[in-house]
Amino acid sequence: MNPYLPPSPEPKWNPENLADHHRKRLYESRGCLERLLGTPAGTLTAHEYEQLSKDIVERPLMAWEALAESEPMKGDHEHREFSANKDLAMSIIDEKRRKFITCYHLHVPSCVKHSVTRSSIGGLKAKVLGWIRGQENTNRFKGCARLYDL
Repeated sequence: MNPYLPPSPEPKWNPENLADHHRKRLYESRGCLERLLGTPAGTLTAHEYEQLSKDIVERPLMAWEALAESEPMKGDHEHREFSANKDLAMSIIDEKRRKFITCYHLHVPSCVKHSVTRSSIGGLKAKVLGWIRGQENTNRFKGCARLYDL
């Protein structure tokens, strides 16, 4: 686990949620996560998806907490923890760090490359922080409660 983040139990996927989100990544964002993993589009297995989500939480480039929409279009919000890796793959877990909510590739405007070099990490963090700030007080995202400096 990352020493900069609060100690907690390892988050787990609910099997139905894992199957739903894996399927969503296969069909709605076909090839996106596969490109990051270096595999052909449409071949992402549930195990690979689950492992990627765990790797992001264990070794994030950035992590933050926010009040995020819990049910799309219903206006309910819950505290969530967000973690993103250097490729901008992002995992979202519940506030108690017990369960995964989702995992996907974050498409930040002006971050054209899917991966970054060590020398460009500072600029990438600034762009992601700008994206976070731009999402504040929208229906999906009610502000960044805490940004961890990793």
